Amino acid sequence: VLKIGNQSRPKIFDLTLKKPEPIYEKSIEINERIRILDKVKNYDTIEEVCEAFEIEKKENVRKGKSYWIEIMIPIDEEEVKEKIVREMMVLNNQNDNSRELESVAICLIHSYTYDENEKIIGKICEEIGFKQISLSSQVPIEKLVPRGLTCTVDAYLTPKITEYI
Repeated sequence: VLKIGNQSRPKIFDLTLKKPEPIYEKSIEINERIRILDKVKNYDTIEEVCEAFEIEKKENVRKGKSYWIEIMIPIDEEEVKEKIVREMMVLNNQNDNSRELESVAICLIHSYTYDENEKIIGKICEEIGFKQISLSSQVPIEKLVPRGLTCTVDAYLTPKITEYI
């Protein structure tokens, strides 16, 4: 998503337009999915939401910051940890092994309203040893691309700024 961006093209007819290189090295897809149901203000209880949206498993319904959500695919913490460790090993083998990966940006689609899965992934990254963990749910933007880009820039710049200060 960050590589594709929002498809805005300032010079629409420029055939030699070059996109800037991404500031991240790797993107990892996490197998989790939540569905936005409706605004929190429209329903008072989980039971009302389940009835309105014909949801049988009410344990999958949660109240987010501003929307009711349904967990369609729950996060598998072991799978997440395995994927991150595997990708870190691949990147370390591709690089000169003298520099370690120190920061990570975590951006899930609906984390602006339900941030629990980002927090779980952040905790896993902390256990693995990342020094800078940036969560997109801490960025006050709903749209995925600008929230993801802001989070990525934070993960990239914070260690450099901290080192400078």
